[in-house]
Amino acid sequence: MTDLETLKKEVFDYLRKGLPLMALERIQKSAPEGIRDVAEKLLQEPVAVKELDGEWRDILTLIYFTHFSLITSDLMSREGLASWSVASLNSAKLARKFGLKELEAITLSNSAKALSMMNMADRAERAYAEADRIFRELEMTDEILRGFVSNLNDFGSFCIEHERFDEAEKYLMEAHDLVNKNRELFSDDMLAHILSNLGSLKTEQKKFDEAMEFYSKAEEIFRKVVEKDKSKEIDLAIVLSNFGAMYREMKDFSKAEEKFNEAKEIFEELAKRNLFYRSYLGDALTNLGIIYKKTGRLKEAEEAFLKDLEIKKDLMERNPAYLKSYAHSLDNIADFYKEVGNEKKARKYKEEANRIYEGLMRKEKGSAS
Repeated sequence: MTDLETLKKEVFDYLRKGLPLMALERIQKSAPEGIRDVAEKLLQEPVAVKELDGEWRDILTLIYFTHFSLITSDLMSREGLASWSVASLNSAKLARKFGLKELEAITLSNSAKALSMMNMADRAERAYAEADRIFRELEMTDEILRGFVSNLNDFGSFCIEHERFDEAEKYLMEAHDLVNKNRELFSDDMLAHILSNLGSLKTEQKKFDEAMEFYSKAEEIFRKVVEKDKSKEIDLAIVLSNFGAMYREMKDFSKAEEKFNEAKEIFEELAKRNLFYRSYLGDALTNLGIIYKKTGRLKEAEEAFLKDLEIKKDLMERNPAYLKSYAHSLDNIADFYKEVGNEKKARKYKEEANRIYEGLMRKEKGSAS
């Protein structure tokens, strides 16, 4: 085996383990000068790969895309989601070319999550399903098992969102069982994510006793996690929001409001640091608006719905990807005004929402043809 072949094998071993920066460092230390020079400036000047030809150009491109596929915390914006999706899909494509099935599965799963968050459901489902298929073909090392469980959890959450509850239960219970059988391999917050999704599933199935048990465990875990790592506050806020939705379904509006208010306070702080979380804040206001409406506090309800509408309109004007979310907010305020007897305002907001939905449908039909 030549020195370059040995180096390539070592690089691929790092990539299989999801360690692109280690792979890059290995190239920077051991590759011939031309390859090494490009590797040293890859993350700052990715276009430098054009200086190379053939296999090493593709290998360095794979490292670049894999690095950005595996980094998600700094990409929490609509633009960031698009970049995350592109990086992940390109990484998966190149991983397939080099026969790196482990990396292909991981980056396909990442692309599915990004596509789902961008409301591209068909493409997300295909990516989730393909990642699931590849994971099941692989030898279950510790790293692969973690990736497999993560994909099961995300795929289950996706199925809940699209009302495919039997599939959701299959994926989530498999993830739950694997974590419990291999507890030492998984973080507490991974278990809490699965428990939270199971709570959402049981809420949709109207099995509230089971939902409460799952949510209570998830909330307890996330509170302990947040004490050590404040960056996990978003996860706690989402659990609180979902827990509140369960209480709302049970007509326990006092407990629902308590959960929604705590979630809103967290989202307010997060939104000050990152505009991406303003969408979550708007959703929290909608949740509170519904509670205010159901408990006869109509002025507070109107203010909450209008504030959500203001947030979603601002986000939509910054990025058209929020258009559908804005339309949902228009629907909410239209429904409110209809219920309080203000038909004129209800009609105004409903007509605007319908125009958006019709435009989106035309766009989808055009893309499909």
